[in-house]
Amino acid sequence: AKHGASSVSVTASGARIHQDVRHLGGARLLQLLVCSWLMVFVSFSQATGDQTHFISTVYGTTAGVPHPIEAIVQTRDGYLWFATEAGLARFDGVKFTVFRSASSPGLRYNSVRGLFEDRSGWLWIGTEHGISRYRDGVFEEVGPGHVSFGCFCEDRNGVLWAGSDQGLWFFRDGQLRRAENEPLVEGKPIRMLKADRSGRIWILANRTLLLHEAGVLAVYE
Repeated sequence: AKHGASSVSVTASGARIHQDVRHLGGARLLQLLVCSWLMVFVSFSQATGDQTHFISTVYGTTAGVPHPIEAIVQTRDGYLWFATEAGLARFDGVKFTVFRSASSPGLRYNSVRGLFEDRSGWLWIGTEHGISRYRDGVFEEVGPGHVSFGCFCEDRNGVLWAGSDQGLWFFRDGQLRRAENEPLVEGKPIRMLKADRSGRIWILANRTLLLHEAGVLAVYE
């Protein structure tokens, strides 16, 4: 993929992508990620003498890929989902299907910033104007529509954390609520959320790295 073009390289080897990729920052970072993966694979193949051949296919705007791409996630049913500024795209291995708010009831807005699949199989969709979620072919709106959301994670208790341009939010008991009385995140843009294997939550609030552990939120130093 060339810099500035909206295109995605997908190998036809049948290999499954196991990790979600979020907040790529556009086509350039996606290109670097794909190239890095290929370099690692080629090095391994040379070291082990593996002569497996891969066919690389480039999907650009002519194949129906909206642009620019902001995030990618693969759901448990095998679909690849792409967050773009011109809609939510789904790839089934053959073709792209693009969902837009005008034709997809429950999808809040076309400009999608973040994607996350929770343990219940809901695909959470952060847009410039609120959150939608998707499961079993149905979109539904969640929470307010005046806030821009771009990242998510899920803690050990099944509580969904949502990062917005106006602070941190939580979804529990069917309600989306803003985190209150937390000056470290209140009103700050949340750029990253990540739950690690120890159950800790890592938060990038503007340019400050925070760690939530054992119910305490603090600056990580």
